[in-house]
Amino acid sequence: MALALFEIEGRNFCAPYSHVMTEVISRTIIIMNRQSSSFLVFFIAAYRAFSVIFPMSNWSQLKPKTGFLVIFFSILVSLIWSCVYFFQTTIEKVKECYNSEPLDYIPYKLVILERWETKYLLFDGILSISFSFLYLFVAISLLIAILKNRKRRKSLKKEKESNPSMMIIFLAISVFIAQSAYGVLYLVNYFVFQRYEEQELFESLNPFTLFLFILNSAIHAIICFAMSSQYRDTVKRMICRKKEVISISEPSRTLKVSSSTKKTY
Repeated sequence: MALALFEIEGRNFCAPYSHVMTEVISRTIIIMNRQSSSFLVFFIAAYRAFSVIFPMSNWSQLKPKTGFLVIFFSILVSLIWSCVYFFQTTIEKVKECYNSEPLDYIPYKLVILERWETKYLLFDGILSISFSFLYLFVAISLLIAILKNRKRRKSLKKEKESNPSMMIIFLAISVFIAQSAYGVLYLVNYFVFQRYEEQELFESLNPFTLFLFILNSAIHAIICFAMSSQYRDTVKRMICRKKEVISISEPSRTLKVSSSTKKTY
């Protein structure tokens, strides 16, 4: 069993129990958000491809209720999966903490790189790689469907439509790099560096894969806004709303005058 401690400047890291628990909760939230976001990105791309390939199908129109249910169940499943990591994590009390100053709290440490954790992260990495290849397959299918539709519309005289091909390619590349980097990290960690001292150094690359996820999420909005006129029009409608002038016209009144009049003497 390979055990390791957090290290700061070569010394074993000790912290109060609340700080160590915060570290465990943050790791759990990262795992939950990573898998739920991966599934939602894949679902949106798959639904987009399905609506383009089968435009006349009843399933091509996604209802808001269905969208909320998909988001809810993806978060629920990811929460259950991340809770497995939370309840398996080990926090131990440290008898001797090598600090230069005396401590005014009971020191604890988080035991990482246990055998169950390496297997758990291996499976978590396999899920990320699976989502990345599924997303790539869906993106290629969507590009093929768009090219076929463009050929069919060549004979029709229509206004110039936006070309989302480059946007789809850039999104597919960014998603594939972010997902695959995390998966490959723990595949190599498990099959190459298992039970070696270098495993601790390899574990330090995890923040880099997390940075790729954050960067991928940040540039998605920029790519969509820069390469899609539909996204730009939607943003303009959301920000610059025109005031609607409502004119109320009073109904015309017609007066009826009788033709016969009575004279009085």
